[in-house]
Amino acid sequence: MRTDTRRSESDAAPVWRRQLVALLLAFAASGCSTTQERVYDAALAGNAAKLQSLLAKPDVEIDRAQGLLNTPLMWASVGGSLDCVKLLTEKGADINKQIAAWVPVRKESIPAPAFHRMSVSGSEGEAEYTDKNGSGVRAYVVRTPGVGPCALSRAVVRERVEIVRYLLEKGATIPGRMCIDFEWTTMADLAKATGNAEIIALIERAGGSVPAKR
Repeated sequence: MRTDTRRSESDAAPVWRRQLVALLLAFAASGCSTTQERVYDAALAGNAAKLQSLLAKPDVEIDRAQGLLNTPLMWASVGGSLDCVKLLTEKGADINKQIAAWVPVRKESIPAPAFHRMSVSGSEGEAEYTDKNGSGVRAYVVRTPGVGPCALSRAVVRERVEIVRYLLEKGATIPGRMCIDFEWTTMADLAKATGNAEIIALIERAGGSVPAKR
């Protein structure tokens, strides 16, 4: 059993900034001792030349997620490098891959915590967090493959307009549902939260108004 304490996503900073800081901290804590981890590093940093060199190595898995964080393509979308995104897609990266997520299956109300707290044992755990309405929640959660964020959602949240456009042109589809920060959401909701008219229009034209399944 391990306990993970994280800052609540209800802080005043913009959502994309809070998520980026959390991702960067988790990435830094993981170290970069293997070729695969150096791929994540190069994709996030936007170093296309280094990334191309690393992708030629036999021990690299182009669609492997870094735990519950990102695939290389998702890291490139977070970092905002269109060159790295293009390189990874040309090398065959799955643009529609959704990573695993911690999905609540039972909830109860609690006073809003100042920090996210999570205790995990295998693929199950208990989380305490503040939801999007500012209410405190204690939830029993299960690690569920294929329902978390994807490269397109990462690009949308960070308002990477050119990357969003490119991924859609390359055939990225709008997931019917995504579980992010313990809550179901849609691509349309993520786009609307940015307030970016161009992002919103791109997602709407791609059919991103599918309601989240709960």
